[in-house]
Amino acid sequence: MAPTILLLVTFFLAFSASYLSIGEAEIDQLNGLKLNSHILQESIAKQINENPGAGWKAAINPRFSNVT
Repeated sequence: MAPTILLLVTFFLAFSASYLSIGEAEIDQLNGLKLNSHILQESIAKQINENPGAGWKAAINPRFSNVT
């Protein structure tokens, strides 16, 4: 019984450690994407507003400017 539990604990720790390192890499990648995000740029709002066929006006809301 004890070797079975030891084996299961070993596998659990090995897989959880690899999962955590993958999660850290995804967080770093996400932070890089946020820094390079083109979602809230005034150039995009300007491009939309200069298009007469757009049908709506774009604006930059300062309340949400740092949230993407």
